[in-house]
Amino acid sequence: MANKRILVIGYGNTLRSDDGVGYIVACQLLHQNIPGLETIATPSLTPELSEKMAEYQRVIFVDACVNQDKLTFTRIEIPPQYPDNWLHKLTPASLLKLTQWLYHKTPDAWIMAIPAKNLDFGEQLSQYTKKQAQLAIEMLKNLPLVVGYA
Repeated sequence: MANKRILVIGYGNTLRSDDGVGYIVACQLLHQNIPGLETIATPSLTPELSEKMAEYQRVIFVDACVNQDKLTFTRIEIPPQYPDNWLHKLTPASLLKLTQWLYHKTPDAWIMAIPAKNLDFGEQLSQYTKKQAQLAIEMLKNLPLVVGYA
C-alpha cells in the first residue's frame, strides 16, 4: 500500500481554555474535507496513533505552547532511545519512535506549536490564541498545495 499524504493530529485539553487549541484546530479542519489532508482530533496522544501514522508520508502535530508568542513549525527528531516513562506521557517524538519500531516506517514529522496564554479552567480560547489558531488553520489548509500533495 502506498503511503498516504499528510496526517494532522491536533490534541489538547478543551477544558483548560487555550490548552485545547490543537484539538479545536483539528476539529475545524475535519469539516473542510481538504484533499491530501486527513485529520485526527484527540484529547491526548495514545500509542494507537502510531498505526495510523505509519500510513502517511508526513505527520503534523498541532498543540498549544505556553513558552512562545508566535506560531512555530518545527521538525521532530526521533530520539535515539525511549525516554523514561514514555508510555505514561507520550510526546510526538516518542510516538514517532514507536511508529518506527512497530511498523518500520518513519514519516516526516513536524509540530505546529500555537501560543497559549490562558490555561485556566474553561472552554473558550483567549483572543490571541484564537487568532493564532486561525492562522494555523489557513497554513494547514494550504499545505497539501505547497508540498505538491493535492
